[in-house]
Amino acid sequence: MQIIKSPSKRGSMGSVQAIPIENTASAILEASLKDYRQYQYSKMLPYKDDALDLKMHSIDFSGVIQPIVLEFDHDTLDHQRERAEVLASHLQTPIWYVFSGNKSHHIYIWFENFANTPEEYKEKCWSLYWWACEEFPDYFYYALENKLVDNPNVPQEQLKNIPDKNLFNASYYARQAGGRRVDEK
Repeated sequence: MQIIKSPSKRGSMGSVQAIPIENTASAILEASLKDYRQYQYSKMLPYKDDALDLKMHSIDFSGVIQPIVLEFDHDTLDHQRERAEVLASHLQTPIWYVFSGNKSHHIYIWFENFANTPEEYKEKCWSLYWWACEEFPDYFYYALENKLVDNPNVPQEQLKNIPDKNLFNASYYARQAGGRRVDEK
């Protein structure tokens, strides 16, 4: 298996850094946390050793640990940090957050292997989100909608508590450790 780092969200096999790793929790965490400054993004799940592209069928779902990544675009950095700390204290699992250099932290929540397919991964992400909304209403608000700003179905004061649900896609890119927005100095 390999961890994929990319300079952009449109990375292809020719433009990414593929880091071969063993299927151990320490190897997955170490490669995921390794700071590759020239690469802003990382695929959330490892890819197969023989992957020829970065599509869903190339994801290696056999990793002994897998992350769920949450990002909140409409919240203060302090509230985002509080949210991560509350989750960490209740879930008792490794959690780390990556600052994008702009407006948000990406919260990585690591679990033992929980998904074997893209559909199962998405289902588990939604389940965690729903559970968090029930348990922590000061930090999570449930909304199915993707368009949030100026949406009459979404209370605008709750925008800060709604994560970017694009990250529930197993092949999506998330900000990697040390990764900064290109437009930041």
